[in-house]
Amino acid sequence: MPACAMLTYNNVTNEAWNSIKSSVAQHGINVSDSSGSATLAGFTIQWGYDSTKQVLAVQCTDHPFFVSCSVVQSQITHFLDNCLGRHNVAVGPLVA
Repeated sequence: MPACAMLTYNNVTNEAWNSIKSSVAQHGINVSDSSGSATLAGFTIQWGYDSTKQVLAVQCTDHPFFVSCSVVQSQITHFLDNCLGRHNVAVGPLVA
């Protein structure tokens, strides 16, 4: 399947980034670097975190054909909103 649109989050502090890494580890995804990708259950997620600009970009680059990008992005957004909300980080604009 084609890649979904990139999701961008602004004002992501190092503390918030560490919280995200810890949270995704509970789901079997090891994030050891500020950029990379991981595949789990047919979904490939790519991320990039710029600590200087405090920007996190996340994109689903592959997913099963029976799951739409809107569903994938909704799940990513819900997950990250919960993590970032604990650190008072607002969601940045969606960049296509």
